[in-house]
Amino acid sequence: MKAVIFTHPGELVCTEHPLPEPGSGEVRLRVDAAGICTTDVHIFHGHFAIRPPRVLGHEIVGTVVALGADVSGEWLGRRVGVQPARFCGTCSACRRGALELCENFQCLGNTQDGGYAEYTTAAADQLVPLGNIAADTGVWLEPLACVLHALNGVSLQQHPVLIAGAGTFGNLFTQVLTRIYHIPVGVVDPNPARLDKALAMGASRVWHVPREGATPDTDTRIAAWSDSGPALLIDTSGQATAIERLLRWAGPRATLLLFGVSAPDVQVRVTPAALFARELHLTASAGMTPQAFEVAFQMLPKLTLEPLISARVGLDAVPELFQKMPVGKVIITPEG
Repeated sequence: MKAVIFTHPGELVCTEHPLPEPGSGEVRLRVDAAGICTTDVHIFHGHFAIRPPRVLGHEIVGTVVALGADVSGEWLGRRVGVQPARFCGTCSACRRGALELCENFQCLGNTQDGGYAEYTTAAADQLVPLGNIAADTGVWLEPLACVLHALNGVSLQQHPVLIAGAGTFGNLFTQVLTRIYHIPVGVVDPNPARLDKALAMGASRVWHVPREGATPDTDTRIAAWSDSGPALLIDTSGQATAIERLLRWAGPRATLLLFGVSAPDVQVRVTPAALFARELHLTASAGMTPQAFEVAFQMLPKLTLEPLISARVGLDAVPELFQKMPVGKVIITPEG
């Protein structure tokens, strides 16, 4: 079969690869669609310790075409979404309920081959039947679950939320907060075109900011919009400047949620005195849980996801795309 292989940092190769055989409790999937995630981009650049060679891709929709031992025949021929992560349930993190921090974490496209291929395998208990949900919609299950897991860890009030970054995850947060929780959202981004999309996704206010430098006018406008500072601020960019600005814009007893993935060398300047003076809270969210995945499945039809897809490509185009840096949500369809 054809697959895209991560061979070492900075290189992906589209080549022939052995057809995977499902083990006990597993199925073989014909991949119908796979999403490119920011995490995949960081793996490509060597920011995460992934042992190559590896087929990347953890946002997967596929059709079950073969069954391993001890798998019910009812799965055969069904289109499914895939919960990509598995957790041991016995390590210290799992015993504390922090499954997403499992010390023995297993994940498609990470510790085992994923969905940048014509076929992949997954455990039957990782599958969710999609029914009439389109493949391009089903790939959003995992990213949406990550957003829901992040929001589950903070206090949501009917008070404006400020988001740094109007990319894929910024727009997912915006839709969930405005459509599900009916909370007003403001968005900052250095790209005016992305701000237009944030407005279309439900943001009530947007501000264009430079990538670096002072923003006195924006400081004043955000304070006026949010009654002296938002109570919840979410960074989806992973950029130091964005995070430092959010800390400056935060209101009394506000929470700053770090969600965007930062490169390992990114450093943020913050003084304890600034946190102390306003009793600010810093928190972060990494990954998802099975519970969040279940809620994501129920919530999927309530969101508008097609406008967030920037491109659809075949497997052959993936290596060059990563060299140019994928923009927006790119969907891989193996047949092209």
